[in-house]
Amino acid sequence: EQYDDALRILNSLLVRQPENLMYNNAWLITMDQEDPEGITKRFTELLENPDDLRLAKAMTKARRQSNPWMAETMAKQLLEIAPEDPEAIEIMGRSYRACNHFKQAREILSTLPPETLKEPHIAYLYSDCFYADHQFENAYAIMSEIDLEEADSRPGLKRRLNVMLPLRETAISSHARELE
Repeated sequence: EQYDDALRILNSLLVRQPENLMYNNAWLITMDQEDPEGITKRFTELLENPDDLRLAKAMTKARRQSNPWMAETMAKQLLEIAPEDPEAIEIMGRSYRACNHFKQAREILSTLPPETLKEPHIAYLYSDCFYADHQFENAYAIMSEIDLEEADSRPGLKRRLNVMLPLRETAISSHARELE
C-alpha cells in the first residue's frame, strides 16, 4: 500500500514536471520494488510516440543514477529510434561511461558533430573516457581545448575543469615515468 501511495504521488508530480530527473529517479526506484516490468512497459510506450521521446530521454538519464546497466540498454533502444539525435548520442555515451565501457563511450561520442563535441560538458565527458583508459595525452589535449568561459553557466563543471586539467597534465608525466 505504501508503494501505491508513493507511485500515486510520483505520478502526479511527473504529470506536472515530466522531465524532472529527481521525480523520474524516485519513480524508477519505487517501480523496481513494486513492478519492475512496468518500467520496461512505460519506456516502450514512450519510445513508440515521437512526441514522448524527450520523456524517454529523461527516464534514461534518471535510470543511469540507480541502475547504469539498465540505462545502457534503454539508451541503445533510444539510439535506435533517434540515431542522429545529439542528445541521444550523449545519453548513450554517458550510459557507456557509467558502466565503465570507456572505448564504446568514446566511439559513440566521436560521432557527434564537432561543434557539439566541443561543448564543455561533452568535451569533459569525452576527455574522461580517454583518461579512464590511461590515454592521458588524448585526455589532456581534449580538456585543454575546453573554453572555460563557456562553462560559466555550469559552475560545478567549471570547478571540475579547473581541478582536473592540472591532474590530467600530471598524469601524462607520471604515467611516462611508470612505463620506464
